[in-house]
Formats: sequence, structure tokens, C-alpha cells
Amino acid sequence: MTKTELIRLTWGGQGTTNSTTAALLRHAKVEIELPGSMHHALFCHLYPDADAAATKEVDVAGGAELIATLATLDGLEAMAGLAEPVARSGYRLHLRSPGPVLSLIPPEMG
Repeated sequence: MTKTELIRLTWGGQGTTNSTTAALLRHAKVEIELPGSMHHALFCHLYPDADAAATKEVDVAGGAELIATLATLDGLEAMAGLAEPVARSGYRLHLRSPGPVLSLIPPEMG
């Protein structure tokens, strides 16, 4: 069984998008660390109807549609460039926060 390469990146806009696209072509698993200051915005954006007293954890899975949603947030606009490569390659996404970390998981990893 072949071991999947893991690439860890820190969000830096278009440069991170370019590095991620290259990693997808190699079928690597990618983890993108987003700025910690984005946690509240991510939570509010992804859970708009959440109770104010709710535990403010983000745990969301999806595909290219999640990229499109994230790209609407200030500071993550360059992420829109990942929607097409993610959809084409069949990657799954998993966003967890606090952290926050966006994992791009190749189809070979189930």
C-alpha cells in the first residue's frame, strides 16, 4: 500500500491556492492552517442559526461547495480558485476549528 504524502500549509492567499493545486495533482493530503482569528467568522458563517450559548466548534465536511462557501469570507477569497481542482479530482474536505484547519483528503483515502 502506498503512503499518501501529507502537505501542511499556512494560509497566505493566492500562494497557498497555487501550492494546494500542485499538491492535488500529486494526490497528496493537504492541511491548510487558517488564521486563528477566523474562528468566529467561520462559526458564524457556517452556523448562522446557532444558539449564542452553543459550543462554538466547527466540524464540517463537504466538497467543492465548501470551498465556494469559505471563499465568500474576507481574507479567503483566493480559495475560490480551489473549487474546480477539488471538484475535478474528487477530494473531500473537512474543516475543524478552533484551529482552524481545512483538510483536503484525496479519494484514495476513502
